[in-house]
Amino acid sequence: MNKFRKILVIILLISILIGFFCTVNAEKITYDVNYLTPLASNVYTLSNNSKVAENIELKQTLDGNYTQLQEWINNANNNNDKVEIEKSEIDTIEENVRKAGRLLLPEGNQQQGTNTQNNSQSNTDNQQSSTDTQTTQNNNQAKDTTDNDQESSEFGDTYYIPTSIKRVEGGNVYRVHANTRKGPKENQVLISPMNNDGRTYYLYRSSDSKLQRTMAFIAADLANNDNIHYEWGGKSLSQNLRKNNYTPTAITQLCGADCSMFVAASLETAFNKANTPKGPIEFYTDGMRDALPKYGFKAQYNSERHSIPDWGQSGKLEIGDILVVPAKESEGEFGHTFIFLGPYYTSGKIAPSSSGAYGNGTSGGYTAEGEEIDDKQNIDEKSFRFSGLPGDVTYEGELTPIRNFFAKIGDFIDYLLGLIFLVIKIIIIGFVNIAYNIFLSIVSLMKK
Repeated sequence: MNKFRKILVIILLISILIGFFCTVNAEKITYDVNYLTPLASNVYTLSNNSKVAENIELKQTLDGNYTQLQEWINNANNNNDKVEIEKSEIDTIEENVRKAGRLLLPEGNQQQGTNTQNNSQSNTDNQQSSTDTQTTQNNNQAKDTTDNDQESSEFGDTYYIPTSIKRVEGGNVYRVHANTRKGPKENQVLISPMNNDGRTYYLYRSSDSKLQRTMAFIAADLANNDNIHYEWGGKSLSQNLRKNNYTPTAITQLCGADCSMFVAASLETAFNKANTPKGPIEFYTDGMRDALPKYGFKAQYNSERHSIPDWGQSGKLEIGDILVVPAKESEGEFGHTFIFLGPYYTSGKIAPSSSGAYGNGTSGGYTAEGEEIDDKQNIDEKSFRFSGLPGDVTYEGELTPIRNFFAKIGDFIDYLLGLIFLVIKIIIIGFVNIAYNIFLSIVSLMKK
């Protein structure tokens, strides 16, 4: 009888250990619907992109991912907006999104390269560029694919990868806005040069540059959607975005917005893409100076006002900055607002000349090609903080090789510490679980 009990105890312990290791290997995490919905909309956007569709296998994979995400979202809606999902499944979907995002680099970026690349690297990179790139160009220029993160080298740090714009070289910068209700659609909501309109504008900026860039790129895709037009006081654009999981390219019904509601709709969508939804966002031009601070935007440069060309040439603008002038302060009959888009213009169209500069928002700034306008040391005049010698920071805040090396070391240490603590956590939880079950087994056997 004692031998039989011992066998039962051993079997019980083995089953406990097997169950524990299965639990560790199939780690489940509770996901909120506010995380799943933007992910699903991003998958949908990429899946329906013409460039991604050329990769049939990836296209089918994304379609399957979207179907699975919709199923999880439905389950979450029936369970207090939460659902348990294996972390590995979400990781796989996010990796597929990154793969698809890297296919969306426009031809202009695919043809860029550096003279320091050797022939073997050039050939490898050329295989990753579009098939219609000229052979002679491929021999001299290569697609830069060093950025294998979610962050695209073409669009920088963003929660949303646009599908309808390209980068324009030569020191050109642009803005995106709902302009007028007159004329054809392409003149109503559009990407346009930094031309003077006789008014001077306040500049508002968020402390979250990634959110800003996301908002600007969303606005660009909205402007290039033929179903969106100018509508005075219109809210139908925002309503359609909500119905379509905040996917700009999924809007197929005619809808519209005026200049302020266009900015509001883009901002609302950006917050949802960042998984920090703020609910419906609505404001009008005269109320924007009070409304924008509620969403993290603050007036810059002591609330100075300048014309559009002056702001464009100043080097003080950052992608996603909101410029606004209320009607009551406007030099014209009406107020207006727009989003600064930087060096991006509609794909497939000849970009008009619109010379200007942009960068990190400090005095001097950077041109669209990434060259500093002045050669002074990087000193913040207000805080007297030294931030490095000239050249320490290059285009779009990219680090020099030395700083990048130490940044990677820091990332590795963070990863290593996280891994160590995870192992310790698993060991502690495992042993406590095993000890507790052994104790229960012994108590149970003693009672018998």
